[in-house]
Amino acid sequence: MPLRIIYLNMIFTLSLLGSFLTIVKFGSFSLSALITASALIVPFLFLKNNIEKSTIKILLPFILYCLYDISSFFWGPITKSILQDFSVWGGMLMLFIISSIPQNELHNKIVKLMNLVKYPFLIVISYFLITKIDSPATMMLSILFFSYFLARFLTKNITFSEQLIMGYLVIVPIITGSRIIYITEIIILFVFLLFFYGDRYSIKDNIKKILIILTSFLIVIFIALTLEDKISAVMNEGDGANVAGVTINTSGRTYIWSIVYESAQTNLIFGLGQDGPPEMLKYPKWAHPHNDYLRLLHHNGIIGLILWLFFFINIFSFLLKRIKYTNNNYYKSYYLFNFIFLVSILIIMITDNPIVYSYIMYPLMIISGSSLALYITERNITNEERYE
Repeated sequence: MPLRIIYLNMIFTLSLLGSFLTIVKFGSFSLSALITASALIVPFLFLKNNIEKSTIKILLPFILYCLYDISSFFWGPITKSILQDFSVWGGMLMLFIISSIPQNELHNKIVKLMNLVKYPFLIVISYFLITKIDSPATMMLSILFFSYFLARFLTKNITFSEQLIMGYLVIVPIITGSRIIYITEIIILFVFLLFFYGDRYSIKDNIKKILIILTSFLIVIFIALTLEDKISAVMNEGDGANVAGVTINTSGRTYIWSIVYESAQTNLIFGLGQDGPPEMLKYPKWAHPHNDYLRLLHHNGIIGLILWLFFFINIFSFLLKRIKYTNNNYYKSYYLFNFIFLVSILIIMITDNPIVYSYIMYPLMIISGSSLALYITERNITNEERYE
């Protein structure tokens, strides 16, 4: 097996450990930090001289973003947080490039890894559920597994036990109070069932789709009513933070967002080279705006935000085309897995900061790069058959 595949498998597997990686320390550095740094440096060993044009086309906005972000070091304060952000984003760029190399067959290995680690992950979140540990960062990884199972469900390639797991991945965040996680899962479940499940001209598939949505809706309502007091407490109480003399809780993000947006107005085009205003950053809980769109706006202005979004839009449109035009059900399932996970990240960005979690973004980049490699392989096979 090529070293680059071994390396990508290692990064992907270790990423699935989530925030546990921060517990393992090497002096003042955590294992998570070492993995993040390795993704920025090690991939240079595996780069090819001829990178596919399709890879450059998708990556161009992000390459420009990374270059622009480097320039912010000259006008913004260089803090530990800013260096950490850049190392994650630089690692994303490198991992996407080496994952997109054709002939890797990386997609098959990722599917095998997902099937291998799904049960250990269930044990972990069950432990959180039983011991009532609040770990939103680790719970965010449930989105990755939920996306995988939902893609298999939409392509009718799922076992009954995997359907039960998919349901469990919605129930646990509701009970543990991980709001953005279960809200995201419910949104993508309903949206993707409506637009991607079965044959839209099949009466049987449409009836089944309606029944699934209705049943899911009733289950969510039942859980909400059963746990009404707990959910109300999570939504309206939670961790308090005193900002500028005002005490806010986990549902008070709009106050922080207003501070960040007001600060961003001072240099809306180019940004201020930091994640948030000093008034917010001096409180540990609010070391970032809890909204990645505002984070990018404050950090790199409208220019940076547009470049980042264009990169995501490039991946979005590429995957949408592959889902629509591919004739291979296995390929479609993989593209859907990638697409659902990407949409989930875009939703979570509204009220959290996944773009600086290497163990969230690295799997996204590896899956996205391998989807591109899969398409290149698929295209080459089609061309070969055409000329035979």
